[in-house]
Amino acid sequence: MMFSDNTPSMAYFADASWGSWGEKTYDTGKRQIHYQANFAQGYAAFNFYANAAPKNVIGISVAQEKPPIWTKYCDGGGYTPAGCAYYCCGDWDYSNCNGWDSCLYYHYGWYYPPPYTYSNSLTISDNARVAHYTVVSYARPTIFVYSTNSSCGANVVKITDSGTTGAGGYAVWNIDVLLTYAAGATDATAQSSVRLLAFGKVDPSYNNEGHGMFIRNDSSQTMFHSDFEPCKVKDIMTISFATGGVTNPTQSYQSGSSTTVAGLSKPAYQAVELGRRRQEFGFSIAIGWTIYIRAIEMIAGLRWTGTKWQANWVSIDLSSHHGTSSAGNVFYEPGAINIPIIDANDY
Repeated sequence: MMFSDNTPSMAYFADASWGSWGEKTYDTGKRQIHYQANFAQGYAAFNFYANAAPKNVIGISVAQEKPPIWTKYCDGGGYTPAGCAYYCCGDWDYSNCNGWDSCLYYHYGWYYPPPYTYSNSLTISDNARVAHYTVVSYARPTIFVYSTNSSCGANVVKITDSGTTGAGGYAVWNIDVLLTYAAGATDATAQSSVRLLAFGKVDPSYNNEGHGMFIRNDSSQTMFHSDFEPCKVKDIMTISFATGGVTNPTQSYQSGSSTTVAGLSKPAYQAVELGRRRQEFGFSIAIGWTIYIRAIEMIAGLRWTGTKWQANWVSIDLSSHHGTSSAGNVFYEPGAINIPIIDANDY
């Protein structure tokens, strides 16, 4: 191990403790957005099923108010322009009629055709849910993720100081996590499968001389103490979603192969931002419209399958930008990310 005055050791403090559930990312309830087109073509209403089930369904309804038509009416037949043209041979003109009874009086007026209506829906997958955890640490913790289930993973969304203190007088940190699951797994499966290991800087004033070993710098600040298990990085993975896709990303290791990681008892990775995209959904409507709804999605939850790491897309927000013009999908995938790998069995 190496220690430096400028680089305090990263030590294991504890596993993050379960707190409570947050929202499922597929839950589109409590929202309703309307798109107003010009009067001649009517309007399109995007209904997000506010407080109604199923909340993972985006519903769209369109009503086209057709403009009125200045046309010919018959006084006894309603709107029958073809019939008027045939039976009413002109205003009180009987020259081509077969008698008085076969002729109807007609006049011009506004005809209001019934509106065109359309509805459709899109189902968002139930593959992620926000969960709230806490951990006690001297400084803002770095989180590593280990899962016993190859279909489940997690990504850290936010870490904040709760403003309260825990054991040793250290801060209690709130950790918002996006638990992800695929292949039939559920949020409950992810909760029971995922372990969040918290690492952080050792308290520079920590001083337990009763036993063990500690290292101080020239300012008598503790840089390492054997009371805390140091972070043991087993390998560094370079992963690229841009070339291999989310479910089959290319990955290489500083060690030269995946053998090191495959040989670990409990492979765990540092939770980092993996990339995002704006996904566009289109509804083609018979009146010549294509209505677009856009969602923000993120690559979340690396899963170790036994031979490699995989991930999945998770919809995290429905965009308020929508209409009849397409902007296409936009990807924010990094070219490559370097991620430390540890063995959770060491802690």
